[in-house]
Amino acid sequence: MMKFFQFVIAEKTADSFKNDSRLFITKRVIEELKKEGISYEEKKVFLKKYLGGGNQDELIRKAEIQNEEDLYQTITPLIQQQALESETKNRALLSVQKKIEQNTEFRRVEKRPDRIDENDAFFSEESDQESHYNEPFFNYKYKKSSLKDHVNPFVTLKREDFDNQAIYRQVKKNYYINKKKYYEENIYTDENKKRDDNQNNLQVTDFLINSQENLKPEDYLWKNLQENFQRIFPTNILEAQKGQQILNQQDDLAHEPYEYDVQEILELSQLKQESDQKGIKHLNEDHQMELEIYVRQNQDPFFRHYIQNDIKYFIDRIQEGAFDVMSGLMPSSKSNDLVQYYDADRENLCPEILEDESLRLQYEALKKEKISKLRIFNSGKRKTSTCLVMITEGPGIVLVNGKKIFNYFCHPYHRNIALRPLFLSPSSHCQYNINFYVRGGGVTGQSNACQVALARALGQLNPCLRPIFMKLDLLRTDYRQKERKKTGKYKARKSYTYVRR
Repeated sequence: MMKFFQFVIAEKTADSFKNDSRLFITKRVIEELKKEGISYEEKKVFLKKYLGGGNQDELIRKAEIQNEEDLYQTITPLIQQQALESETKNRALLSVQKKIEQNTEFRRVEKRPDRIDENDAFFSEESDQESHYNEPFFNYKYKKSSLKDHVNPFVTLKREDFDNQAIYRQVKKNYYINKKKYYEENIYTDENKKRDDNQNNLQVTDFLINSQENLKPEDYLWKNLQENFQRIFPTNILEAQKGQQILNQQDDLAHEPYEYDVQEILELSQLKQESDQKGIKHLNEDHQMELEIYVRQNQDPFFRHYIQNDIKYFIDRIQEGAFDVMSGLMPSSKSNDLVQYYDADRENLCPEILEDESLRLQYEALKKEKISKLRIFNSGKRKTSTCLVMITEGPGIVLVNGKKIFNYFCHPYHRNIALRPLFLSPSSHCQYNINFYVRGGGVTGQSNACQVALARALGQLNPCLRPIFMKLDLLRTDYRQKERKKTGKYKARKSYTYVRR
């Protein structure tokens, strides 16, 4: 039954051996034709066996005159289909039998390792004492053998084999220790610096140093990052060059990849084991405390909720162009909050609006009238919140309901919304005191109400700013509110899910 299955598999896989069998038959025919001491009739009988058509007398004459290449072209189309199929089936059957033997044979293998050469520079006197060291593998033939038989070498190996294996291991160890010492001592001598590998390493270090030598603090800003990206991160250029080298070396047969020595593999495995064994007990007390706090913060649901909201505000501010990304990585910082603000709409404004002479003269006339007692009031609304603002001369204090703006609007997102008209105005921020009186609504509604009230008040103070605020739609009140819930509905318009029964 086993042989029957072998024949079936050989028939299915025979097509992959056709080219090899055709080449084998042609070579055999050419060898027989060019043999000396064979009669003319014997050659004819041999050709009948493998070749179907063609004049046999002409082939025998051509074999004496032509080269092997010309004969190969003439013989290959004349090969019999029956002979070709039999050869392919035989080859496929042999390959199947070999694979079965490889899978079934798990006997003890005695492998003789390569003898270390005595003329090698790293050879030590202790290394080679005997010429043969058997290195047996574990025996997996018997399924009934216990786990201890596979693992414990004292059980599986004889005493002599175990001693020989230990001696050979010591020989290899001494060899690689001497090799490592040699490379550590002589790696950067004058002779070795001329080598390609060491020269490449030195060129890489020089390249990394020179690329970041002339960088300034301004080059790290977000707006200049695209221009100076390769200078800040020069390793990307090297990685691209290495990738190109690998693509070029794929077709090169002489190129060989780097192979680790046995000693290097052992060192890497030891380092991995040491790193795996280390846990919380191996850390200092400070590190243990930090790790415990971090774990508790991650597990706390309130902490997760706070981080999610913080990230949402942060993304909204980036989309609105509220501040530079590189300078606003700490959203809860109170210092330099006005400096962090950046409005993209101000760059798109027409310069004629900002430099209008008639509006400037009107502003100077109003300033002369109100120079003695500057006090401007205005109001704004958003959703259910209302705001009344009062602007007076002063050092630049901003209060909301008697509190500082940092204490009332804790997040800079709301502070930047409330003070957006002030950032867009060309006048300095330290000339006026601003007092907001807010009532009703939430934090976002109150900040938007403050924005409208402040824009109207600044437009009243300086008429040059009114066209800017009108273009950015800061003077108009937004009357949109949440629609009330209706009876029979889940929300204002959303319905409940339909249930048939």
